[in-house]
This record gives sequence, C-alpha cells and structure tokens, in this order.
Amino acid sequence: MRCVVAPVMLAVTIASCIWNDEEGVRTFDLDVVPYDPVEALAPTVLPEEWAKVEFEIVEAPAVVIAGGDDFPLVLEMYNPLTEEIPMSPCPVWEAGVGEADEVSSVEGRLPCDDIESLRAGERVELRMDMPPTQFAVEDQEGDGRVSLGWRLKGTLFQETATSVRLAMKGAE
Repeated sequence: MRCVVAPVMLAVTIASCIWNDEEGVRTFDLDVVPYDPVEALAPTVLPEEWAKVEFEIVEAPAVVIAGGDDFPLVLEMYNPLTEEIPMSPCPVWEAGVGEADEVSSVEGRLPCDDIESLRAGERVELRMDMPPTQFAVEDQEGDGRVSLGWRLKGTLFQETATSVRLAMKGAE
C-alpha cells in the first residue's frame, strides 16, 4: 500500500492511498470536499467513452445517523470497453444524500494521477466518507428511507449516476 498525506487549506487534510486486494482490484480513496455553490468545481468535458463507464455503490451502511459521523461508501468503477480510458481530463464527481431543504452534498475529483488510466475490462474501487444530513429526513416514498446519489458532473451525469437507499435515524 502507498499513502500520501498533504495538508490543504489550514485544517483540511487530504489522504490518498492505493492498494490492490487479493483479486487485483485497485482501490483508491476519494478526496471529499463539501459542496459550495460559490466555489463549486467546474464539470469536466469528457470524451464519449466515459458514457460507457459503469459506476455502482457496492458498500453502504444500512442505517445512517443524522447529525452523526461521516459514513463509509465504496463505489466500483468498471470499464467494459476493449481499450483503456485515460484519466485526462480528470473527471469531477458529486454526491448527495437528503431531501428538499435538508441535503448533504459533496464533490471532488477522481484520483487521476494515481489511477493514470482505467484499463480495458478493469474494475476499480473508490472509497469515500460521506457526511450525513444534520437532521433525519425521508424522501417522498414515505418508507423511512432516503436516496444517496453519486455521479460524474457534466454532460454525462445521467450515464454515470448510481444511487442507493438508506434508512436514516435521528441522533440518539
């Protein structure tokens, strides 16, 4: 495993780690930045092959505590093409959980310098910590659950979107 830790903007620390599991899947940590509409990361104009890349949330907690600690997510990025996809330009992503006025939104860039390219047929794991909403909410389905969505920003957002439903409880 290789890790790099660097201080950024006073109190924020960014860590990037790379490791391979027993099956050879490369795993990378996503740097998470709270979404700020004034200083939002600009979407990247991506080549057409990015529309074919598949994203899936493969690990998420069954229950999230509103106002609690950030919770872990693991996404899988899969290249079904027969050729590799370069990581330049570097895609920008966004994620959000909540409903109406109570939403927790974050964004960031994929760790492109570490990934370098997404090889043909390769699956890569992306790990991140997602902050919960401050107060418990549920969406319009009324089943006590809320959707968490993740996608690349820009014109390919629909093709790269993935989501999962989570139960949300208030702080205890």
